[in-house]
Amino acid sequence: MSVYLYNNAHPDKPITVEQAGPYTAVLTTSFMIGRTSTAHFWGRLADIYGRRIVLMVSLTGSGLACIWFGMTSTYSGLFGAVIARGVIGAWNSIVGVTKTYATELAYHEFDNGIKTHDVVNSDQRQKQENRIVGIVMSMR
Repeated sequence: MSVYLYNNAHPDKPITVEQAGPYTAVLTTSFMIGRTSTAHFWGRLADIYGRRIVLMVSLTGSGLACIWFGMTSTYSGLFGAVIARGVIGAWNSIVGVTKTYATELAYHEFDNGIKTHDVVNSDQRQKQENRIVGIVMSMR
């Protein structure tokens, strides 16, 4: 993708696939900078307004920013791919909010004191497995 964007922006000096590494690194870095700079903001909004609403807003914003990124014809500049990729990162709160949501579900719904050494029926076993999966998936 970065080779295509760069070659469209600079047709007089095209780059090869082997030279595309730094351009790809800049795109990835701009995404992570945008994501890191807004993580606390999205977390605060999720605490105030709720996880589902923040996930819906984040998905909508990320989708629109992805369309913008897909329609860019230049690598840099005001409306270039680097800025668009940073905006995608800024709107992307999906991972953090989803992990928090999964952890809360695992602890809230299945916190009924089931011990692993107790004799349990299939419903309790399912609850125990769901809690383990929730904790592992949220990496907490």
